[in-house]
This record gives sequence, C-alpha cells and structure tokens, in this order.
Amino acid sequence: MKPLKTMLLLIAASVIAATAAQAAPFQNGSFEDGPGPVKSGNSAAWVTTLGVGDTRLAGWTIGSGDIDYMDTDFWQAAAGQHSLDMSGTQAGTIAQTFDTVAGASYTVTFSLAGNPDGGAPATKTLRVAATGGPATDYSVTPSGNSTSNMGWADQTYSFTASGSSTTLSFTSLAASNSGPALDDVRVVAGVTGTPALSAPTLSTWAMLGLVALLVGIALRKRRVTG
Repeated sequence: MKPLKTMLLLIAASVIAATAAQAAPFQNGSFEDGPGPVKSGNSAAWVTTLGVGDTRLAGWTIGSGDIDYMDTDFWQAAAGQHSLDMSGTQAGTIAQTFDTVAGASYTVTFSLAGNPDGGAPATKTLRVAATGGPATDYSVTPSGNSTSNMGWADQTYSFTASGSSTTLSFTSLAASNSGPALDDVRVVAGVTGTPALSAPTLSTWAMLGLVALLVGIALRKRRVTG
C-alpha cells in the first residue's frame, strides 16, 4: 500500500475513533447499570440510597437530596430489574447530559408510579425539565397499588434542543421518604421515533476537513505527476 494512501486511511480511522469517543448518547434509561442492591433476609437491604456525588448510577448524576435504587425483590419494576424512588430520605433530583442537535425536537417517554407504602404526601409529583424545554409536573396517587402491582403508566415530555447538548432532569416534589417512582426513560428524536443521536463536534468537523484537504492534495499531485 502506498505511504500516502496509508496515511489517509490512518487519519480517517482517527476521525471515526474521535467521533465515537466524543459521542454522548442518552444511556441507562431503565437504570439497570447501577450499584446492585445487596440482598439479604431483610428486605430493606434490597434498596440502595444514592446521594449527591454518588456516581454508581451510570450516565446519571444526583443533583440534590437523595434517591432509592430499587430492586424487583422490593417492588415491581416497569422494565428490567431496577427502578427509582425519587424520594430516598428526602426529595431527590437526577440528571443526565447527552448530545442533541440544536433546533431538533425530542420526545421523552418514561414510566411513572408512586411509592405504594402509604407515606405522605398521598399524591406524588415528579418535575421533568430539559435545556430548551419547560419544566412540567406529573402527579400520581398510588391508592390501591402495591409493591407487586405498582400501576406503572407511561408519560411523555417534549422539548426542542437549544444546543449541541441537553441536560434532562427529574425532580421529586415529595419532601418525604415516599416519593414518585421512575423507570424506563426513553429519548427519541423528532416524530420518527429514532434514538437520540449525537451531533458532530467542532473538532470532528475540523478533522473531516483535514481529511478532505489531504485527499485533494493527493489527487492533485497524482494529476501533476501522472
């Protein structure tokens, strides 16, 4: 293989690798990648409380208060093995920042229920907000539900991205240890239902421009010397 062709292939491979490294797609919407509650004969051990600064819930940060990371041996999940009580010992907030395309519309779908153990307040309210979108409150009253029948129901929230990245947050408004329950968060772009994609960064465009320039130089050299 000619040296110039080899160099161009290596640069192209570097661009692909850099794009993959910079991409931050939405992740871990059903909270399966987390600390893994330690199970024992005491059902309380099937719950792990995560506070501000805890990094064990992949993709998410705890912005305020704390949350309970729930296992299905404690209560029914909407999807998979885990879900969240958004009020641990107090009202909590989680957030995730992911790549978006400025001006594009996105739809967030999530499953909402309420802690059925009877703690106050009777109605559990969850606030959802995204960069570029309004804060919207969703309420549920878990009367008649149980840990084996949580009554999960899908909710939707829409926003228009204002930049190349968006922060999506969920906040409990139940100032107690019995809050709204959250699971199975999904983000899709526009009305086509395609997964939220990453926007190319400025450095990626620069590298692509360099590849195009080098290809042009190589073709020009071939015409001159050919």
